[in-house]
Amino acid sequence: MKIYKIAVFIFTLAIIGNTYSQIDDTISTAVVYPADSDSIINNVNPTRSNEYGLLENIWIPGEDGGGMPIDIMHIETATQNKVYVYAKSRVLVFDAANNTQLATIDISDSSQYMNILVYDEERYSSQKYLAYNEADHLLYCVNEHLQIVAIDTDTDSEAELLIDRPSNLSFDAFYATTFLEYNPTTEQLYWAISYSSAGSDLYIYDIYNLNNPHKESYSNPIYDLKINVSRSEYYLSIGRYFKVYDANTFYQLKSISNGSLQGGDMLLVNDNGINKLFCFSRKIQSGLAGTVHVIDFNNSSQVSTFTQPDATQTACYYNPSNQRVYVGLHASTNDLWIFNAGDHSTEVTLNTDVNYTFGDDQPPLSINKLAGKIILTKQHEIVAVSVDENDNYSTTSVKSGFNNYFYRSAVVGNKAFAIGAVSGTLEILIPDVYNEITLDETIQTGGIAYFGCFNPSTGKAYYYSDQLMDNSNVYILNTATNEINVLEIGSHISGMDINLKDNHILVSEYTSSGSLHVIDGDTDLLLDPTTIQFGNGGHHCSSVYFSENGKLYCIVQRQQKSRLISFSVNSGIYSLDNGTGDYNEYNYPHISGEFCYNPSNGKVYVTIKDISGSFPSFGLLTEVSHQETPIFTDYTINNKPFHIECSAQENKIYISHLKAYIYYLTVFNCRDQVISQLIIPTINSSSTVYDLEYDDLNGCIYAVYNNTNYRGEISIIENTSISSTIDVPTNTSSLKYNDLNRHLYSYMPYNYNSDKGTQIWEMLVTKDDLGNYSHSSRAIPLNNKHAPKLGGGFVNHDILMDQNSGYIYVANAAFSNISKVQMAEIYELGTEDNDDYKWLSFPRLVRDINAEEDVQTVLGGNRIVPNNYNNGSNLQFMNLDDPQLPVYNTVTLGDWQAEGDLDKVASTLGYKLQLKYDNPYPDNSYIYFYGNVLDENENVVVYEDKESWVGYWLTEEQSPFEAIPESVLDYLDLIKTERWVCVKEWLPVNGMLEPQWVCGTHTSSNPTLRYADLVIFESFANENISFPWVNSGSTSTSSQKGAPENYNFDEQADYTSYIIELDATDNPEEIAAFVGDTCVGASKVLPADTAVLVPGYTEGFEGEVIFEEYYGVEKSGKPAIKSYYVNNPETRSWDKRSIHTAEENDHYLISFKKDSKISDEPKTVSYVNIWPNPASDKVKYNIQAEKGTLVQIYLLDIAGRMLNTPFAREMHSESISGEIKMVDSKGHQLKPGIYLVEIKAGQTVETKKIIVK
Repeated sequence: MKIYKIAVFIFTLAIIGNTYSQIDDTISTAVVYPADSDSIINNVNPTRSNEYGLLENIWIPGEDGGGMPIDIMHIETATQNKVYVYAKSRVLVFDAANNTQLATIDISDSSQYMNILVYDEERYSSQKYLAYNEADHLLYCVNEHLQIVAIDTDTDSEAELLIDRPSNLSFDAFYATTFLEYNPTTEQLYWAISYSSAGSDLYIYDIYNLNNPHKESYSNPIYDLKINVSRSEYYLSIGRYFKVYDANTFYQLKSISNGSLQGGDMLLVNDNGINKLFCFSRKIQSGLAGTVHVIDFNNSSQVSTFTQPDATQTACYYNPSNQRVYVGLHASTNDLWIFNAGDHSTEVTLNTDVNYTFGDDQPPLSINKLAGKIILTKQHEIVAVSVDENDNYSTTSVKSGFNNYFYRSAVVGNKAFAIGAVSGTLEILIPDVYNEITLDETIQTGGIAYFGCFNPSTGKAYYYSDQLMDNSNVYILNTATNEINVLEIGSHISGMDINLKDNHILVSEYTSSGSLHVIDGDTDLLLDPTTIQFGNGGHHCSSVYFSENGKLYCIVQRQQKSRLISFSVNSGIYSLDNGTGDYNEYNYPHISGEFCYNPSNGKVYVTIKDISGSFPSFGLLTEVSHQETPIFTDYTINNKPFHIECSAQENKIYISHLKAYIYYLTVFNCRDQVISQLIIPTINSSSTVYDLEYDDLNGCIYAVYNNTNYRGEISIIENTSISSTIDVPTNTSSLKYNDLNRHLYSYMPYNYNSDKGTQIWEMLVTKDDLGNYSHSSRAIPLNNKHAPKLGGGFVNHDILMDQNSGYIYVANAAFSNISKVQMAEIYELGTEDNDDYKWLSFPRLVRDINAEEDVQTVLGGNRIVPNNYNNGSNLQFMNLDDPQLPVYNTVTLGDWQAEGDLDKVASTLGYKLQLKYDNPYPDNSYIYFYGNVLDENENVVVYEDKESWVGYWLTEEQSPFEAIPESVLDYLDLIKTERWVCVKEWLPVNGMLEPQWVCGTHTSSNPTLRYADLVIFESFANENISFPWVNSGSTSTSSQKGAPENYNFDEQADYTSYIIELDATDNPEEIAAFVGDTCVGASKVLPADTAVLVPGYTEGFEGEVIFEEYYGVEKSGKPAIKSYYVNNPETRSWDKRSIHTAEENDHYLISFKKDSKISDEPKTVSYVNIWPNPASDKVKYNIQAEKGTLVQIYLLDIAGRMLNTPFAREMHSESISGEIKMVDSKGHQLKPGIYLVEIKAGQTVETKKIIVK
């Protein structure tokens, strides 16, 4: 039975009503939890350990399951038929007959720089990482640490280190290309390494004597290596030369100059009487023809030349069926050249680009033959080339995928295996019944992800890549278990957003079906129906956004005019109605955009840019306001508007542009619809603003770009001007601000100055009282070496944050993993001098479950800033032993004690911290929290007949009457924090005495529980109470009161609570308590306060407590208040008196008012009879007293602790009768024993013992 009410009389602080409801749906919970000061973090730059940075890399699609395939080899023996895929840090083994994966063999512990994607010269290189020794059944592999390992292909067991890294190379040497070949005749292994800084080395190892390899060093890079077993020769394409060597003596036999052109691939043909080496040119220069040098071994190795149609050769292949050579060219039109291997005559040049969606040239990366068709693997697609009986050529796209980099292929009988280097795929191609090449199966060798969203209610992160076409997946990371669920979408994902209200993840696709997929956030399954249609074929959804106003927005490309469509969402039902929702129409068929919500005016803003390339300057900003129906207003924003961010404090929209030579951000003022430009003077002409981010605490916008010094730079923007800049690595691509710890985070995919590794940067940005910015930063390596670049460009990676756990999750693209990073958490202490105490708890600890952590670890080192506190600083906790006294951990010789009564802390408990500094004292101090926030389902314990100190670790700021279960509130009579106190008192309501909570505040406007609070409980229950904090979902907030300015007092570890009723019609500015001439506590008073808590730090003081009100200068001089009304908890009346410190009560209800506070004349009970005695389940009573007397009956245990209040009312006649059940306030039957029945009438009390059988 609920036995209390929240007090709704003069002493309450508006506990019901707007105080505990969210004021504005757009106001989010503060995630840095300040103490009792208005100060902000200033120039905090502690030395930090990286152990709290990267926690782990979680592999996609399973444990350590990622791979970036860049080489492939088919090996067939009498007993085995297998395909080996070189995937950077591992080799994947597949059964060539049934496509099943047989083994995964790790060959290194990290992946290095994806060198094939950087420069055209390297992208088109014929580099090889695999070589096969058929006699010994050994597969040789170059791993990521420049070592050669050997794999036994009979067992496919663990790789064995065969050749260590050359001694002249560093551990993480950055290299460009590598070539590995095996010569079975000489039983030698050839290894050529070309370095990015120019120059190369060739090592030739005798496989039975590896200690003394032959080594040749060159000043130019090696572009290809070939071995001619029949002639015992090997050939190098090196610099601008082609060189011929004797394989036995290593002597150079011939050197062929290629003039001003670099060498390309070499093609060795020994077939049908043709014995030639074709040496191609590779010079990246548009419109320039090249030269082919031919060594004819049938003609004394004579050299001849003929013209190559384009200077840049990208791939080559000899077809023995027709003696034709197929050459890939980096040409703007025809990219495949076919000529006769015998007479070198050109047969045809072809344009093999079939899918023009991607807008750039994509020459062949490899050439092969399957079922009589030529197979080209390219940057964006796989193409089959056919010729009919009339020598008419045709091309067919077999598989498309933006920047998939289909890099190599291997043909096994009537099947081809093609690798997607960036897509992380193995594509299986077969001929159909009509002998047309088709895609039979896609095997995912790794999970490629850049973008995503995070669901805080389920703790799940969702990732995708917008590059994949037919094999797109959504990777769902359960952060509680680190398990990844792979959900096959199958089509080209264009965008993703989350509907937090309905726990739905919305996935749009850039396909002709025009569909929106909806994923159930609980089950990870696609909802039925799995897709929602936008319209007829040809409608593509390029962007999707679920707004804070509960609307779903989609940018839908249509065959003629595209649309921005607004849909209503009710209880997870998406009323798309075949794409006919409210819409705004645009005169362009191919558009995309980004969205932002402005909480200042409740409007949605959308950037619209054309992506077809036909209108490079087109761009709009669309403003969407919602009345009965949405109103769309377009504003012209040229030059391809890109990222968009809203500054809520300024009520402005900031927009970047996806175009070179744009030196500004566009700024839209939402108040007056004025468009202006913010010039960025230091931006590099070829750079764009990669990302924008809003900082609501500092009220600024961050913009990141490359500057003119070829470094990365972040501008801090306020009021349409740049206030400061932050130096970051080049190509920093993504920003995310965490208002919980006041840090800005950026993603660095490729840091040239830090071993070219992937990093997260953590930056603490602060602003002083004069508005000047400062920052400190640290780099968090993600242990992914040499991250991939896509065609020389960079992409944004979404930085997902779990603020409850303090983690960042970022997907590392082609590395096929997700990095889990621990963020710093700052807790503000706000201490001002050596007498201050901070009441706190430790929600986040580095521990398992609810384990404790050492005080020295939690508070020592640089955990407290500044950390120059002195000996004598201490942490205290209220011991539970009798008698109850505090226990301490006190700093001695500069360290917290490792042993003693308080050597560890737990998140479920609360503590008091005192830091002693030399004068001048710091303006503020802070603690860095690390580890995991305690599970919200963990229990706190309120101990029987004890003062219990517990911790509050929920991030939600809540009323204590929402955070504490009602069943627990029934047994509490005091809730106390550093800022406020609530006590339960029996007070008259409508003529009846009822238990009510009375609250007074000291340094906050309302009583609320905040993250990391110490909460003190007192209970009258006859047993310990254990309960978890309730996450009510209803966030309450309280503003900070400043410290009193006209009274000085010394804080102590605890205070006596003087809860003073106020006359809201004429409140003072401050109220102070005195003992003698010494102020022992004071509080500011807000105009709307109806009660205030004045803390009395009275330990060591003896005497009467008097009060003083301060009304300002014009009303100063009011006399001290020496006599006032004090609530008497025994008589339930108000006594006019003064309090003496010797009383030692923990709280008092006080009123300075004089109306209706004097007690009535005493009224007495003339007769009381209670029977039977002993009793079992109930007793009867008869009470006789004066009419109008207020009578209460209390049921107590033998120790005098209250169990129930079965009767409380005025006497309407001079005699009343009834019965009382022998139950406690919860309705539980009393156990056999002796109990007390207390009858109170007016100011008289009678007590009777009663025995329960």
